[in-house]
Amino acid sequence: MDTFCRKNRWALFLVFSFSLFQSTFAHSSLKDRMEFLGSFFKDPYKIGSITPSSVYLAKEITKSIEENKNDRKLRILEVGAGTGVFTEAVIKNLGDSNYVFDVIEIDENLSLLLKKNFEKEIENGKVNIICSSILDWNPEYSYDYIVSGLPFNYFDCEAVKEILNKYESMINNGGLISYFEYFGMSKLKPYFLRGDRKKDFLEMLSIICEFKEKFQVEAKFVFRNILPAVVYHLKGKEDDPNKKICYNEPASSNESNNKEINLKEQNVREGCKEEF
Repeated sequence: MDTFCRKNRWALFLVFSFSLFQSTFAHSSLKDRMEFLGSFFKDPYKIGSITPSSVYLAKEITKSIEENKNDRKLRILEVGAGTGVFTEAVIKNLGDSNYVFDVIEIDENLSLLLKKNFEKEIENGKVNIICSSILDWNPEYSYDYIVSGLPFNYFDCEAVKEILNKYESMINNGGLISYFEYFGMSKLKPYFLRGDRKKDFLEMLSIICEFKEKFQVEAKFVFRNILPAVVYHLKGKEDDPNKKICYNEPASSNESNNKEINLKEQNVREGCKEEF
C-alpha cells in the first residue's frame, strides 16, 4: 500500500483535488468523501476509485428504476455502494413504492456509513445494508434490478467471471443489470501492462464482452464524473447459438502465450468495441 501511494502520490493529489471541486455537484459530503478516501488507501484495488461517483452518473445508472405503480413488490440489488450516491438515487426514484432494496458493501467502514446515512429507510424495512462480498450473498429470491458499482477493471478475470455469473443467476427474466466503466480504460490500460497481467486483463475484457452479448445493451456516456464514464444497461436474455466467443483457452508455451495475448487484444478491439 505504501508503495502504491508513493508511486502515485501526484496523481492521487490531483484526482482528489478535482474530487473536492466535484463535491459542489455531488451527493457525498466532505466527511463521506474522507471516509471513502480512507477506505481507498486501505485497499485501492477493492475500492477502485479515489472519489465517489457524481450525481450525474447516479442519475443515469438508476434512470430505469421507477416508482412501482402496482402491488407487486420490486426487488433491487446494489453492489459496491460506497458512500451511497447510487443508493440515494434509487430510493428517490422509487418514492413510496412497495419494494425491497438490498445494498451490498464489502468495506466495513463504508457499510457503517451507509447504515447511518439511510437509517430511516432501514427502520421502515425497505432497505437492507449488508456488509459482505456479493459472492457470499445468497438470498432466497431474485431481483428486478441490479445496480453494480464494482470496479471490474481492477479485478482479475476469475473474480469478474464469478461476479457476472452471480448477477446472471440473481436477475429475473426481463430484469435489468446496470454497471459502469471509466471511459477509455479498457483501451488504455493494456498499453501499461505486460506478460501475465496483460493477459489477465484482456481475458477479463473478453469475459465482460461475452456476458454483454447475452443481453440487449444500451450504453450512455456521462462526462460529468471523475473520471468520465460509460454506463451499460443490460436487459433481457438472448439464446444465440451463433454468438461469437471473444477469447480462447490459455496456451502452454511462451510463444503461444504471446500469440494468444495479441489475438485476445485484437478480438477485444474488433469484437467488443466500446460504444463511443
